[in-house]
This record gives sequence, C-alpha cells and structure tokens, in this order.
Amino acid sequence: MSHYFDRDIALKMLEAQLIAAGAPVRPQTLERLYAFYQLLEEGNKHANLTSISGWESVRDELIVRSFPLAHLLNSAQPGARLIDIGTGAGVPGLVIKIVYPHLEVALIDATRKKIDFLTAAIDALDLKEVTAIHARAEDLAHHQPYRESYDFAVARALGSLSEIAELLLPFVAVGGTAAALKTAGVDGEAAQAAFAASQMGGEPAVLFLVERQGMDTPGDGPADTLVTWRKATPTPERYPRRAGVPHKTPLAAPASHSTTAKVSGE
Repeated sequence: MSHYFDRDIALKMLEAQLIAAGAPVRPQTLERLYAFYQLLEEGNKHANLTSISGWESVRDELIVRSFPLAHLLNSAQPGARLIDIGTGAGVPGLVIKIVYPHLEVALIDATRKKIDFLTAAIDALDLKEVTAIHARAEDLAHHQPYRESYDFAVARALGSLSEIAELLLPFVAVGGTAAALKTAGVDGEAAQAAFAASQMGGEPAVLFLVERQGMDTPGDGPADTLVTWRKATPTPERYPRRAGVPHKTPLAAPASHSTTAKVSGE
C-alpha cells in the first residue's frame, strides 16, 4: 500500500518542531531544509553518508535534534564564526547554517566523499559564507586561520566527551563556547571530561537537558543533553595531540583531581 506524502503538511510539522525547539524559522528555512533532505537522499544512493533515511527520520534525528544548540545560537551576532568537527553529512553544521544564515560556518570531516557531497550541497542550496574542508581536526587545529578563531565549535556523535573537549576547544577563541550534542545520562562522562577540558583552557561543563521533539509525541521521548564548555584561557600549543591519540588515549585526571559539571534542566 502506497504512503501518501503531503509536502505542505510535512513542512508545517517541521516548522512547529523547530519553533518548539527554540529555533528561528525564516522565509527560506523550511524550503532549504527540505532541499537538503532531498540532496541527502540522492547522495546516499552513491555514498554511505548516513544510515538515516526517509523524511520523518531525517527530520527528527538529523534536523530537529540539532537544535538544543538554539540555547547558544539564538544570541549569536551576525558574522559569528562556527566550526563543526566531524560533520559527516552536514549535521549539525550545514543544518545550522540553513537556520542561522548570518553565521560564518566551517564544516570539517576526514572523509573525502562526505566533503565532496557537502561542497555540492552548499552550491545547490546557494549558501554563502560556509566552507567544507577535508582535514583531521587534530591537524587543522594547529594552523591559522583555524586555531582559536571561532566563537562556537560543535560536534555530534564524535566520541567521548574527553575526546570531544580536546578536539573542539583548540578551535575556540577565549570567551567562545564548545558544545557537544549527546543523549541523556552523560553526567558521569562530563565529570570525567572535566580534566581534558581544563587542559584545553575550558571551564567546567554546563549540561542542558532538552526534551526531544518527535513526530507523534513531542517531548515524550528521552531527553538529549547539550554539553557546553566556555573557553577561559588559551589552549597550550601541544594540544590537540596527533591524529588518533585523543580517541585511543583520552586525557584522564590524576587520581587526586576533582571534577564537576553543572546541570541545567529545561
């Protein structure tokens, strides 16, 4: 039996979910997000960009679940710079650019086919001030104009919070914020990552618990967590360590080191 799809209803539902998540919706936002979905579906036929497919899954898992970041980005000034590490198929970075077009965005991934897809998608979506860069974060962070040059560094599904802290914070200017999108129940992991964050110049993490905005039962699923670190001091030149080391050997606190994280519920 065929499944009837009403595009107008689908976009109205997406609009409601974005508003519920706290994200702004501008005139071109919904059309561009749907166009991104179409590009992703087509791209997946030729390369393994993501295991998530179909409008409802892409909408809920890739688009809407990017917007716990609205906590940070709604106050971002025009021209603020954001870098997405391990962007994959452009989540969350390209989705953020569509919803916050006034941001300058860099999309970083070590897989060439994903960067090729993103480069084509940026052109097809007619987006400006967004670039896709084929690189390892551990290498790129040691070069200008990337090191300590961004107001925001973000990542989703990149690894442990200790690894994420080491990969993100070197890109962040003092006074900026690194942010990781995670599922619920990461309090212990955030505490373990406090040492790594402090070594990168980050303050203790702040955790925001955010209700998921699903299709059928908004707010009824498990909460997601937005983990943020404010950059307080410059990152020592020796960090991040060489490619692969933050993943294989996450920075760990000495036995006497105390770790804490603040939790904020919404």
